[in-house]
Amino acid sequence: MTREGKSGGAFGIPPVKGEPVGDGLAIGRRSRESPANSDFTPEERWNMIAVAAYYRAEQRGFIGGNPAEDWIAAEEEIDTLLSGNK
Repeated sequence: MTREGKSGGAFGIPPVKGEPVGDGLAIGRRSRESPANSDFTPEERWNMIAVAAYYRAEQRGFIGGNPAEDWIAAEEEIDTLLSGNK
């Protein structure tokens, strides 16, 4: 579940539109395109990761931890599930 601000984007951040700036490479980020399975849109993959990260935080009672680490672990988990690797 996301918190949408008045701008319509997740967490009040407006969605990115238009052409990429520069060479199109995101430094320190993975591509938004799913490398694992083309049956899911990038938005569907993002939602699956968000839910998995939320459940990780919920398991520890939302105490301590690092949201970025939850996200990265959830991203790896979802990409593994989507690729069919175990």
